[in-house]
Amino acid sequence: MQTNKGFTLIELLVVVLIIGILAAVALPQYQKAVTKSKVASVMPLFRAVANAEETYYLANNQYTNSYEELAIALPAGTTVSGTKATLPNGTKIILQTSGYMSTSINEDKEKGAIQLNYWFAHGIGKNHSPFECFAAVADETGISICKSFSNKEPSSGNCDARGKVEPCKGYAMY
Repeated sequence: MQTNKGFTLIELLVVVLIIGILAAVALPQYQKAVTKSKVASVMPLFRAVANAEETYYLANNQYTNSYEELAIALPAGTTVSGTKATLPNGTKIILQTSGYMSTSINEDKEKGAIQLNYWFAHGIGKNHSPFECFAAVADETGISICKSFSNKEPSSGNCDARGKVEPCKGYAMY
């Protein structure tokens, strides 16, 4: 009696099919986790700016419109060029002297761009919450990431996250 050792072609195809199905399910969740970690990496800096703004208010009895007037240090390894800064993990932020700082996560993707804003000039913030997260309406991933940072209802409006005005949902985070 001779026994053949090995796998049949059908068995190999079934294994490859199962691996393909698992990869198709896991990859979107992995990409969502990476995007959420990029958003979370910016939040401590935004919170530090918020604390510096409150300190400025206590000292001057008014909020500032200029990032330079806030006593805040960017994380070690951050490179600054004009009003743009790049954090050590590669996330880019915009430091505006007109009262806000912002970042766009996944801005080079067709969809999935998330825009975070912190309005440190409370005069500007009359129409805004200090912390905001905007995601394109068509992108459920971005909406769910923004929603995970807030317990408030979303507002609708226009976003300029990828260089064109488009409808979005914004979540107030503070």
